Amino acid sequence: MSNNEGKPVSSLFKKISAILEDGLHVEKSGYNSFHKYQYVTEADVVAAARKAFVKHKLIYHYTMEEVLQVADSPGMCRAKVKFTLIDAETGDMMHSIVYGDGQDKGDKGPYKALTGAQKYFLLKTFLIATGDDPEADVETDKAAAAPTATPSSWRKPKPAAVANGGANAGVADNDY
Repeated sequence: MSNNEGKPVSSLFKKISAILEDGLHVEKSGYNSFHKYQYVTEADVVAAARKAFVKHKLIYHYTMEEVLQVADSPGMCRAKVKFTLIDAETGDMMHSIVYGDGQDKGDKGPYKALTGAQKYFLLKTFLIATGDDPEADVETDKAAAAPTATPSSWRKPKPAAVANGGANAGVADNDY
């Protein structure tokens, strides 16, 4: 098998395709009692991925490339994580950069950010179904539909701000 340029298709991509064909699914077993919602746990995602990885002889590892503290949000961290997916039989590799956010009043913010990045790397790379549909969030839709400002409070940008390519955008000027 070859790609459009006549090069052989990576065995790694064939194995990813086989995992997609398997159609992984993870149930929401976690519950956030404070915000009252169910969620897919990192442990459940890892367990599903582990089975697929063993079956198809794949491994992965990660490197935390950067951890940032969000200045205006105490305890909030953002981690930039590089995941490397490896075909254990051929050594073919694929790298992915994923960002994760974590918030903790103590010292666990970076770990939570890493956990989030890992969870979403696995979920999105292998299209693991969770039953989530962000577009079906009724509460968010209600909040978005609620008027937040009356038309009389809306303001058009000053012509100079638009003509300058937005150079004056954000400058307070109450004279117009």
